[in-house]
Amino acid sequence: MSLTYREVLDGDLSTLLDAAADWKRMGRKFGELKSDYNKHVKGAMANGWTGIAADMAQDSARDTNHEFTAAERSAKAIGALLEQAHDELSRLKQKVKETRSEAVDAKMYVDEDGVCTYDESRISAKTKEALAHDPVERQKTEQHWTQKIANAVKAVAEADRNYKLIIQEAAKDKDGKGLDGGFNGKAIGDVEKYSGVRAADLAKKIDAGKESEGERKEFEFLVRRNSDDRDFSRTMLNGLGPDGTISLANEFNDRAYGGDSSDKSRYLGMEKYLANSVATATSVRMHKKKVNGKVVTYPDKGDKAFYDQWREKLKKAGVKKYDMDVVEDSKVRTRTHQAPSARGYQSFVTLLEHGSGYDGRFLHDLADDIRAAEDPKKHGDPDIWDLDKGFSGKDDDDWFANDPLDGTLGLMSKDPDTATSYFDPRTQEGKDRLHYLRVDRDWNLVNTFDFTRGNDTNPIIESSDQEDADNRVGYGAALEAAMTGHAPDSETPQSFSPNQGQRAVFEEVVNSYASQTETDQAAMPQNIRQNMANAVAYYPEDVNRLLGERGNTYAHFHEHPHRNISSTSMIQFIRAAGEDGQAFRTIHDSQLAQVIDRVSGLEYEDFTGEGPPNNKADLIVKDSGKTMGTLDKIRADILTDERDEKIDKNNWAQLYAYHGIAAPVSRIPIFGADLDRATYFATRDAAEDANAAIMEKSHKQIIEHYKRNGFPKLEEIITKRADQLGVKDEDLYGDEGRGSNLLSDAGTSYSAGLSITDPPMGN
Repeated sequence: MSLTYREVLDGDLSTLLDAAADWKRMGRKFGELKSDYNKHVKGAMANGWTGIAADMAQDSARDTNHEFTAAERSAKAIGALLEQAHDELSRLKQKVKETRSEAVDAKMYVDEDGVCTYDESRISAKTKEALAHDPVERQKTEQHWTQKIANAVKAVAEADRNYKLIIQEAAKDKDGKGLDGGFNGKAIGDVEKYSGVRAADLAKKIDAGKESEGERKEFEFLVRRNSDDRDFSRTMLNGLGPDGTISLANEFNDRAYGGDSSDKSRYLGMEKYLANSVATATSVRMHKKKVNGKVVTYPDKGDKAFYDQWREKLKKAGVKKYDMDVVEDSKVRTRTHQAPSARGYQSFVTLLEHGSGYDGRFLHDLADDIRAAEDPKKHGDPDIWDLDKGFSGKDDDDWFANDPLDGTLGLMSKDPDTATSYFDPRTQEGKDRLHYLRVDRDWNLVNTFDFTRGNDTNPIIESSDQEDADNRVGYGAALEAAMTGHAPDSETPQSFSPNQGQRAVFEEVVNSYASQTETDQAAMPQNIRQNMANAVAYYPEDVNRLLGERGNTYAHFHEHPHRNISSTSMIQFIRAAGEDGQAFRTIHDSQLAQVIDRVSGLEYEDFTGEGPPNNKADLIVKDSGKTMGTLDKIRADILTDERDEKIDKNNWAQLYAYHGIAAPVSRIPIFGADLDRATYFATRDAAEDANAAIMEKSHKQIIEHYKRNGFPKLEEIITKRADQLGVKDEDLYGDEGRGSNLLSDAGTSYSAGLSITDPPMGN
């Protein structure tokens, strides 16, 4: 029966200290008895007594001496545990009191059971009237405070249960020596370490399928409560080792995905806490100290010792084969007449995907170690992860990380700084990692078979491997995070200023893929195109200048131009990413927003010529025209691609299509509050309409269509700004008007962008 609110407040925790003192006193007494026994009994037997009786007496004395030693240790350990229980329960009890005080300050009356209601005597007449008219809001507020107090009470109850279980275990004879049912010579007076030892013992029982329902619940309770504790996590993982940890994770997944579906959430929950324990245990704290006047950082000695030892053991377990029912039950098992076995790293990364909070160094090292196991240049086996089927969600089995390197990169994408430092091309390691993943890696992890070439003895012939359908999903997500500083699918920022590392990765990715796709657009894999487009949307000003072809580079716009991107490279990059309709839409919409934002910066004098000539206004309209023309040219090129694997125009258009008015906005990180949204949406929708209008046209016909209909979209943006400023028609359209010159420059630049020669786009 769980503790109640009243029991928590009324309980006298000082009795725990009294009990702790008694247990420690008992331990000292056992120590004194042991000394007396050794001196007066064992000492007497050492005076030349021999024979069968002497031998029996010696055996008995040895057991008795052990039990005195074990009793001393067990009693002192229990005393220490009771002291820790007092400290922890006192802290949590105080938290209950503080929560009650917060509720009282919020004008709540807290009854004997911790239930909160508004204290009518302490609220104003105005508040009473408002509550009377909104009983739902009143109930919601009262329930909020009631639940907050209940949660604080629950924390006390869970801690109380935890200590009860631990103290019971400390009292059990588990040392394997002395008398059966004697004292525990292995008792530990540290609650976290004792919990870790107990959790490891229970985990081994679960892995072997020999646990009781009570033991399974106890393990679940221990890992849920302690997975964020370093001592607990390391003690448990040391008890299991990487081999036992992987085996336990496999057991959880076998039960979750191969057993009773009603227990699925239970086992996945335990897997989550196991993964969080891995995150806690492998985190290495960094310290600072001054050496010769300079501040240096260094890893915590204890943290590093555990980390290094566990990593070395993981390297061996990572390449080991493990039986896993849910992998062995694959439909393709009969093709090879043997059960496919999961490699340790595949199961380990599957485990990690359930948790969070991993140290960046741990993910870097894990990715590098996985690569070492597969990279031929590092004496690895490129087929080490190959299985007889894919795991991409077709059969609801995308939970399994059959590609552990891609899975690890996916984990990095959740911590952008980790992803950026992993790929940072300013280091040789970063450049090498990107090159390996982009060029050298064997992504074909699915075995294929040829039934037509088989015979009676061997009805199937193994054929060449192929990529899984979800290949590079983690890689693309990690690259996006590395370039943008934001995890994919996280809330998009209203502003973004890249740091040097993010910009360096962006430049390296754009230039390397631009070069690779110059003659083959398929060199940019399908599954990363949207990620690449998202990254482009984070650099709208840079991309706008590049598409405007001013200086053919953007390096001079920044303080640290260690590299540069040419206009040609950016066009090639957008062209490659744009083979995915939705990716092209993301880039187009980002640049459309940038154009509208810049045009909105034009002032009355820019259209009338009443002020001095404004080079800034000229640049704005020229950049805008060139940008929109170039994007339309790229769109035309995509839709009339004559490669053997032609773009499916209908599918491209469907991907480009908008699904609700807010959909594209969420894909544009820099969507300023002052942006003219009405103009934005109208122009964006016109671009979608144009897709339908040109579906069946040739390349030449599409270009002609844009010459007639493309520029008017930009013209409307500029003229609307002029209308907002009150510019007269003669200033905007007159032969000598400044506004007329701006429109003319915009049109000329649009045509120039539309007439871009083909080579930059890889034809």
